[in-house]
Amino acid sequence: MNQLVDSLWHEVRNRLERLPVWLPGTPMELGDVGVLDDGGWSKSTTLDALGIGYAVDAGGTPVDYDCSSYDGAQVHVRLAAPLDPVLTGVVGGNIGMRVDFSRQGAFVLRAKAVAVRRITNVDALDEQILSRYEKKIWRREWIVVTEVAEGGPSVMLVSGGTSSGAVVDLGVAVAGVDVVGADCRLGTASGLAASFIGAQRMTLLWRGRCVHSRWWSRRRWLDDRQTPSEDGIDPGGTDLSGTDPGGTDPGGTDPGGDGTGGEFPEIVDIEYPEDLPPAATS
Repeated sequence: MNQLVDSLWHEVRNRLERLPVWLPGTPMELGDVGVLDDGGWSKSTTLDALGIGYAVDAGGTPVDYDCSSYDGAQVHVRLAAPLDPVLTGVVGGNIGMRVDFSRQGAFVLRAKAVAVRRITNVDALDEQILSRYEKKIWRREWIVVTEVAEGGPSVMLVSGGTSSGAVVDLGVAVAGVDVVGADCRLGTASGLAASFIGAQRMTLLWRGRCVHSRWWSRRRWLDDRQTPSEDGIDPGGTDLSGTDPGGTDPGGTDPGGDGTGGEFPEIVDIEYPEDLPPAATS
């Protein structure tokens, strides 16, 4: 995963305990199954299409989101004057938002009435996924979306450099429009890595799960990299036991292989980019 997406992912995860939809504006629904790479989310199938049953909660109470990076993003919101030189592109009398970024990967997210929905029976879901994985029906690069935060209207801006920025017309000055209004639009922008401004409700943040194996997951090496493994394998990359889990197999035995024998697969929450399945990393 490239540096910009990696930085954004960590920042949003640490601020909101969920993951950003990439690219912003990409459709993402509960029960979707797909892959995630530098190009963003790509849906492959759904739990329903795979015949996997699941339950969904009723959803939480909607709340407004007004969030930005801890540093690297200066946000100013005020009523725009006619031909306002600071809020270029904002209609006079509307609420304008000016954002000045000072580093790559900094973000601003504003959204109305965001509600969280999640799959509730994750243990039963995990069992069904593992059963299909062992039968080679579930691909190891697949991710299942188990939680979504949906809201709108919404604005998402992501900095592409050290001197990027944008001006957004948040809409007519009525109660609550200081977050974002239905008639919001982009006034001006420069140096953004990504932006999304929309009036419709959509998925803004998500959480998901995937198959994790001790033999091929990056997560295992990162978790164990400071401590020699008890099974004789050096997390730093040196094969101490004669068996190479990376796939070169100098010892003549590849525990990962092309099947699932010896993998000890499990289902884990995706928290950071290093948790992504191998085919979804670069």
